[in-house]
Amino acid sequence: MLVVFEGIDKSGKATLSESVYQYLQNNLYSCRPIKFGFPSYETTSGKMVKKFLKGGYGPLQSIHYELRSLLYAANRCPWADEIRSALCEDRLVICDRYVTSQAHQSLDFSTDPIALENYFKWIEELEFGDFDLPRPDLIFLVDVSEEVSMSRGEAVDLQEADREHLRKTRSTYKRMAEKEVFGAKWVVLDGTLPIEDNTIKVVTIIRNMENGHN
Repeated sequence: MLVVFEGIDKSGKATLSESVYQYLQNNLYSCRPIKFGFPSYETTSGKMVKKFLKGGYGPLQSIHYELRSLLYAANRCPWADEIRSALCEDRLVICDRYVTSQAHQSLDFSTDPIALENYFKWIEELEFGDFDLPRPDLIFLVDVSEEVSMSRGEAVDLQEADREHLRKTRSTYKRMAEKEVFGAKWVVLDGTLPIEDNTIKVVTIIRNMENGHN
């Protein structure tokens, strides 16, 4: 099973995904969990992502959304075989961000439902088709407001510092969850709850799905 954690910047998705991973490992979970995190900043494409987020190529929205999306997709592409191999071994794959993070690049038409739907169809063709990344089975959206996000420490890039970007991205994520984009099961979590509470909730949902209970 491929499980993804998503949310706006500083929603707590990285902390929660690591907490779930550690919980499953420490409790001798039989499916041998393995964890990936994106973007992978140590790669060449990852360094380009970091430069982009710092404004090194100009204002973020000045770059065509297809090029922005392609940059992030290229960063995930090299891991496709490793993720698929783990899934073939019946391991539980946990991803801190994944293809669903393209929500951040969709803001050019965030108020146009038809254009947004077409964008995600294009992303499906690009990442699951051309780049052959496995599709996610279960996506946890760790939801917090833009105010909560901005209260959690100093921004490290232009996206984190942009309240409007955070607001629009949150709205897009919630729409994706409602429509269950990419055919996965989406679960919205309250990112302001204690990490321990959300960890237990996530683990319970994962185990129920693996036992055939939705």
